[in-house]
Amino acid sequence: MPIGEFKDFNACVLHQKGQGHSDEEARRICGKMEADAKAAMMGELDGRWMEIFRAGAYGDKGTYSRQDLDKMVANYDAEFHQAPLVIGHPQSDSPAYGWVAALRRNGDALEAQADQVEGGFEDLLKAGRFKTRSVALYNDLGGKGLYLRHLGFLGAQPPEVKGLKSVFHDADAKGFVEIEEEQMEIGDIKKAFSEALEAVGLGKKKDEVPPVKTFSEAEVTKATADAAAAERAKIEKEFAEKQATAQARAGRAKEVREFIETLKPKGQWIPAFAKLQAVMETLPGEQNLEFGEGENKKKQSPYEVVKEFLESLPKVITFAELAGDRKSADS
Repeated sequence: MPIGEFKDFNACVLHQKGQGHSDEEARRICGKMEADAKAAMMGELDGRWMEIFRAGAYGDKGTYSRQDLDKMVANYDAEFHQAPLVIGHPQSDSPAYGWVAALRRNGDALEAQADQVEGGFEDLLKAGRFKTRSVALYNDLGGKGLYLRHLGFLGAQPPEVKGLKSVFHDADAKGFVEIEEEQMEIGDIKKAFSEALEAVGLGKKKDEVPPVKTFSEAEVTKATADAAAAERAKIEKEFAEKQATAQARAGRAKEVREFIETLKPKGQWIPAFAKLQAVMETLPGEQNLEFGEGENKKKQSPYEVVKEFLESLPKVITFAELAGDRKSADS
């Protein structure tokens, strides 16, 4: 797998050896970088099974038995079509924030195994931004029969499938079903829908007795779609911000590790400074500290101040050197 800016592990080792490290040291450094990269890519949801649908009767959307769930499990082939994890029910099935690796039936419940879930999206799930889950199904995909199209995570739709277990064991979490083939169906988003109606002058205003009015299907569809699009845009913006923050933190951590490696050959870094590494990774990088007066005044960030301090240190006496001096004195 790629490690940072390196193509693979061997490329990383060659680079580290070019920096003056022995083969053993280079492999140790690259091994840690590889482990950190894998840990960053794999979240708590990877490999976890979650309930996404239950056998039962859903009115005009159909009735689904345990045998139907078994057929869905048998039909599912990630090599043929791997269902993505999405927000809402996008017609293009994108962007994908993860994938369904496999399906299985557990009693009346259909369960999906998550794979390659984006860390930022997983954080939103933990924060409770998505209280419902909804499946979209193909009635017949490529002659395979009933087939999972995608698994949608939604924030305000009322649940139709009762009792789905939460991904993160949230007692308030529910799920609902969207059985569809080609068209997107949008649930009733109560709060957002009400706000959208008020915005176009169709809703109830304060201290007024609302007139009796019947909304056309076109008005209801447009207001609901607008509200759903606004909510989706808000969540995708938050997700992008979380990704940018995570990337910035990873970049700072890498920069700190490389800086420390330049101090070690000069004897300016010892194991006792280990906790300082974590502190440096979190220090602000903005130049908001002023030093000196007049023409000598300059601005530095807390991070730059600590780096300058470490670079100015004399060689730190190690225990090995003290032991050598004592042996010489005894002789």
